[in-house]
Amino acid sequence: MRRPSSKIAAKQSNNRSCERCRAALLSQNIGPGRPPRYCDQCRPQRRSKQTQQLALTCRFCAREFHFCRRGRGRLPGFCSPKCRSRAGEAGRTRLKRTCTQCAGKFVTVEKTQRCCSPACGRKARDATRAAKSRAGRRRTCETCGATFTMRHHLSGKALRGEVREGLFCSRPCQATRRRAMARERLAIRDLFCEA
Repeated sequence: MRRPSSKIAAKQSNNRSCERCRAALLSQNIGPGRPPRYCDQCRPQRRSKQTQQLALTCRFCAREFHFCRRGRGRLPGFCSPKCRSRAGEAGRTRLKRTCTQCAGKFVTVEKTQRCCSPACGRKARDATRAAKSRAGRRRTCETCGATFTMRHHLSGKALRGEVREGLFCSRPCQATRRRAMARERLAIRDLFCEA
């Protein structure tokens, strides 16, 4: 859809009147924007009417506070973020817990909280990560059958199956296995050479 030219828009704005006082609009609409709805005297009054100063009462501390409302929207129920958080905690049940790291007593409203402080939480997180890491590196030696924990995780090649890692608990077990495999190869070669 084509926009009207500036001359046509100016003619249309001259025919319009202010929505508040019904006076003829003197300001011309030059450009593609909306034509004006209010005259120069009514425009500031219209803006000041949109902003309202309201006296409200806080739902938590019952103190009166002032709020500047612009347009529509929900009114705040609390005078500060502190009152809002206290009101949220007041409606929740308090749980008595024992910290899993330092065995200290603490009270919380969170059902999943297990530690008394962020420092204890970090220690607990690090301990569980280390335990999971050790469990992922636990192997059984192919030579002696002993259970051992690898020093490092498997490499990308081992995970893809290109190389074999983490099969032996020590270098002597690895050497024993290599000697046994070399003997097996020699025995197979001797079998085929005799025939």
